[in-house]
Amino acid sequence: MYAQLCKRLTEEAPNFDPPSSPCTFRVLLLNKCKTEFENRSHASEAYPDDAILSPEDEERKQNAKRKMLGNIKFIGELGKLEILAEGILHRCIQQLLGTTHRNKPMAEDLECLCQIMRTCGRNLDTDMGAKLMEQYFKRMEKLAKNNELPSRIRFMLQDTIELRRDKWVPRKATSTEGPMPINQLCEEENGRINVFGTSERRQNFNPELFRRTLKTRSGFDDVLGGPLTPLHAPGPLHPHEKFNSYNGYQSGYRQNSRQNHHQQQFYPQNRYNNQHNNNNNNTNNSGGKELAPRFKKMSHQPAATNLDEISLRPPSNSMVFNTKQLNTKPQISMPPVNNHMPTPHPVKENVVVIKPASVDKNKNNKKEKGPSKEEVLKKVLALGEDMLRERSVAGGVTAWRDHRIPERLVSEALVALLSFTLDKTEADRELALTLVATLRKEGLASTAQVLDCLRNLVNSMAEREATVPKIHSHVAGIAAHAVTQSLVTLDEVAELTEGGSHYPLFMLTLQNLHRTLGKQDLTTLFNKSKVNLLQTLPEADRSKDRLSELLDDRSLGFLCPLLRIQAELWDQLEADQNPSALYKWIKDNLEPAHHVDKSFISALVTVVVKFISQEASGAEKCQEREKALLEKYKPVLNAFLNNHTDLQVVAVYALQTYCFSFDFPKGMLLRWFVNLYDLEVIEEDAFLKWREDITDAYPGKGKALFQVNTWLTWLETVSSEEEDEEDA
Repeated sequence: MYAQLCKRLTEEAPNFDPPSSPCTFRVLLLNKCKTEFENRSHASEAYPDDAILSPEDEERKQNAKRKMLGNIKFIGELGKLEILAEGILHRCIQQLLGTTHRNKPMAEDLECLCQIMRTCGRNLDTDMGAKLMEQYFKRMEKLAKNNELPSRIRFMLQDTIELRRDKWVPRKATSTEGPMPINQLCEEENGRINVFGTSERRQNFNPELFRRTLKTRSGFDDVLGGPLTPLHAPGPLHPHEKFNSYNGYQSGYRQNSRQNHHQQQFYPQNRYNNQHNNNNNNTNNSGGKELAPRFKKMSHQPAATNLDEISLRPPSNSMVFNTKQLNTKPQISMPPVNNHMPTPHPVKENVVVIKPASVDKNKNNKKEKGPSKEEVLKKVLALGEDMLRERSVAGGVTAWRDHRIPERLVSEALVALLSFTLDKTEADRELALTLVATLRKEGLASTAQVLDCLRNLVNSMAEREATVPKIHSHVAGIAAHAVTQSLVTLDEVAELTEGGSHYPLFMLTLQNLHRTLGKQDLTTLFNKSKVNLLQTLPEADRSKDRLSELLDDRSLGFLCPLLRIQAELWDQLEADQNPSALYKWIKDNLEPAHHVDKSFISALVTVVVKFISQEASGAEKCQEREKALLEKYKPVLNAFLNNHTDLQVVAVYALQTYCFSFDFPKGMLLRWFVNLYDLEVIEEDAFLKWREDITDAYPGKGKALFQVNTWLTWLETVSSEEEDEEDA
């Protein structure tokens, strides 16, 4: 339900960014999901398995675990609704399977793995992702046989493996749940026969119950041909047996007599009815009048007739059902013997006959469904061959329109068309992209379908890499041509390569655009897209130094000119450690507009922190030396950070990234936070804003929060107390 709500919000929520940018809600949602996934086990790490926990701590531990699994399931549901790309889900699974050390997080990761497989495994187990799924489950089979893991985790893995083996159909889906129909209950009761041939219900029957003669209302003895005789049955019969012919009249009478006794005891008005019926019967007998033909017919029946089979309703051929006779003769009705007894022979009513659908209609319905997926893909491949042979885009558009490809298969048809040209020449791929652009212009394909096509093509590169050489270059050329023809935007291509899973696809795309557009147009396009290049790199290379090297190697350094500033700042600081000389160099070499640029602030803080850490590492009292050096360079930092809260937040992120590059040494980040706060370089509002900020532009936010969260809570409390004192 929550995933569907998020799907609705991604489509209808207002966008606070420029129209060309992704939906604001979707960006915030993806960032939050990433943060929760990275911090999934932090809450439970405070409660180790070997520790003796109080009931309150045990409850907190279970709540943390429940929240963790709930978040994982929520992420899977978002993937099922295509809010999260399949590539992100695959990266989550790979990260959960990547844990090799034997400890508690491994068991928790495997439990999260089973949860995400149960949630969206069916959606990932497609033709494109089949090979990856095979690798995942081979790894899971090995882990399921690992006796070092807890039994609960091994059984959970085995259940997930069996779920895929059963084609993702849960075992509960095969069992029928719900109320049992009455006919099944009767069949089950009849089947409960013991070895002596009697039902279990009859074993406790008292044979003395019906030994005395039962009395009936006067008048019915003559009707039924004599007085009633008791029946010494072995036990009470099942309710549905009273209508069977072999039980005779007595079984029906027992039921009727017991019900009459109940009615006379709790419904006194029935006594009048019974007495009135008896008087009517005596009057009819004593007056010498003949009985009605219906009663005469019943008097000739054997004595073993069931009382319930006596129906006072007219037969089917009676004049009651003749409309003409109803208009001429009045209808005389007799009161029923028992108003509370069901009538075994219902009156015929108008019956609605449901005729089965004809075979011709079924054939027509099948024709209306349109061609199958295999037929569509076959036609598209033939279309592509004809277009490349004739070099005619117009012919391809005409053939596409004639094929009448269903809306649901347009995206897959585009994927098949572009995949067909991967092993062709660059001119063939450009021709195919021109056809796609024409299809979108003609309204035969939407922008969303084109983007979905490119996404599927990017996600399938790993599978095609063995058969198509240089597939990254070919797909990058398709992506660059799609950007130039306005089929997709540059930030959408960057989003497809986010996380570095398809590196160096985006770098190759930029190189293709550089050759096509030139330096100036590409710079304008890149600045307008606001792409974060760090997010397109693998996590191991996600640093500004490494990014600067990669851009220089591909002749793309002009896209981020401030990346060189960091290297030049470091050279200047090593040449002259005087803070005044550093400040003078910045003023002389950088334009004033760059002084408030986030890239410059990040580079300056990174250089200062790196220099101070290296200088203080060899000292006896390194922490005191570190604080003294920071106080020395405080004027330079304050010259650019003072009264700029947003730039101070960027400075905190630069410190976080630097600590992340060293895998967060114990106490380092907290020590820098305290020193920056005590020396009034960073204000408390910037620290608190950094804590609440949600972004994936800087790595390691989860671990950073885990180390300094207690201090930030104290800082927030102190700030609140100071505000209260000022108000007082």
